[in-house]
Amino acid sequence: MDPTTCSILLVSRFKTRSSSPPPPTSLSVYDSSDELDECNSLTEVQRVTNKKSPTSPSKSIILPGPELKKSQSVKLTNISLADSSPKKAVRFADDFGLALDQIRLIKTDELPRVPSGAFKDLQIYDYENSFNSERSKVISYMQPQFENPIHAIDFHNRLSQQKILLEQANAIDNRIYGTVKLISYGLHKRVKIRLTADNWLSSKEYDASYISNSYDSTYDRFSFTVDIERQRICAGNNIQFCLCYEPFGGSQYWDNNYQQNYRFDCLSRIIPDFTS
Repeated sequence: MDPTTCSILLVSRFKTRSSSPPPPTSLSVYDSSDELDECNSLTEVQRVTNKKSPTSPSKSIILPGPELKKSQSVKLTNISLADSSPKKAVRFADDFGLALDQIRLIKTDELPRVPSGAFKDLQIYDYENSFNSERSKVISYMQPQFENPIHAIDFHNRLSQQKILLEQANAIDNRIYGTVKLISYGLHKRVKIRLTADNWLSSKEYDASYISNSYDSTYDRFSFTVDIERQRICAGNNIQFCLCYEPFGGSQYWDNNYQQNYRFDCLSRIIPDFTS
């Protein structure tokens, strides 16, 4: 066989082979050993041809074949269990048009019961049971039934009209303490308290004392302390008094709380007796 016919047969063979699709690289591994053998055979043919016809130019033949590509590795990603779990959505009551707070009226019979063990470390004095024991006593006291005029807005208006007015009076134990303010008419004057403990069946008078350095070119101030007989301070009774101002050589001025007098009601209550 001459060299030209051999070359044509080899080219035909490679064209026929190249027309068929290359096998998929994912299913099998391409082996290039056969192609290398064929290329070696072709090279040998060309070498013989070149020897027989040295004057003919050499022609390089490009053999078609499957293209080898570098495989790409698949990157693996760690999936966290927290990311794969479904996220919980928080919704508030106002998102649905509801109120964020609720008000409940608890009646007296619905009060919760607190176990006795919760009070084991607390020191609580049982007043209710102590009243029924021997260590209790009954006391009587005087409670005022008027508001002290010194706290009233019209205090000085009343003082200008009456010339004398009670500032304040309080009862402690069996004594009544008070202060009086008056318009000063002259250096010599008398301020007295007229008091009754039997609804004016009888009465007594007590002198008030001048408060030093209280004169301010217009007003003077006096104070008084009255002792009340203890047997008069009993539940159901009351103590009443009024004030009288007597300037020297002048007429009298009275403060009787708009003709209602200043009254203390006598009350009583039971308290624990801590005396030994």
